[in-house]
Amino acid sequence: MPKSMTGFARADHSADWGNVVCELKSVNHRFLDLSFRMPDSLRSLEHQLREQIRAGLSRGKVECSLSIKFNAGSETQVQMDKDLAKSYIEAASELSQMTSGGQPLDLLELMQLPGVLSSKEVDQEQLMQLVSAAVAESLTLLEQSRQKEGDMMGQEILKRTSELKKLTSDLVEIVPAIRKAQEEKIRQRLADTDIEINQDRLEQELVLLAQKMEVEEEIDRLRAHLSQIEDLVSTNQPIGRKLDFLMQELNREANTLGSKSQGLSQTNVAVEMKVLIEQIREQIQNIE
Repeated sequence: MPKSMTGFARADHSADWGNVVCELKSVNHRFLDLSFRMPDSLRSLEHQLREQIRAGLSRGKVECSLSIKFNAGSETQVQMDKDLAKSYIEAASELSQMTSGGQPLDLLELMQLPGVLSSKEVDQEQLMQLVSAAVAESLTLLEQSRQKEGDMMGQEILKRTSELKKLTSDLVEIVPAIRKAQEEKIRQRLADTDIEINQDRLEQELVLLAQKMEVEEEIDRLRAHLSQIEDLVSTNQPIGRKLDFLMQELNREANTLGSKSQGLSQTNVAVEMKVLIEQIREQIQNIE
């Protein structure tokens, strides 16, 4: 079954320092149009994420939203080098003994000395891996969402395709009956007049009338297009553009059937076909 282009997915991946949330939202679009909302710290990942999403989706306007939440104190952790601090204190004590009236080392001054305090940020490689995993999961969930809706749309398309096939079969019986009725009407009208009839000319006119009403080629093309639609819908490949082209072809055949109509029943069939074709067209606008 085909996939819809509409869907939403959310994935939340956690680590001991915090979590990454990825949300993917997609709507219908002629091509694949990606946009991102993310912290500046993740901008370097955009190209990688774009390729990751392109590998899973072929059409749709897709918005990817990424957010990072750090646990309290985990984004930047302060560490103290105790051995180095001890060395500074011992050195300051020796200097105090060497000088009269020396001042003891202030704690604030001690912390400001080089190397005593250092900060440890969240490992960037771990962060990138978590982001990639969150995007991968949300992409899987989005595809499942799009597939579920696509399955329902595919069933609706097949239902209307079946109705179109039934109308096409009806034409096989309707057109000959209309043609016969038209011929009988012409013969009867001529028989009711006192005009001498040239039988050869009459037969020629009846042949021309039959040719104008001939719809075998249109019926053959309709059946071929409808069979192709059924084959496409049974696959899980992107088929939206192909279906859109086939709708144009079906509509062209329905218009031809309407223009060749010589009876109300044939006109009604052509109108019903156009209604069903338009209903299918509305469905496929959202198919990948």
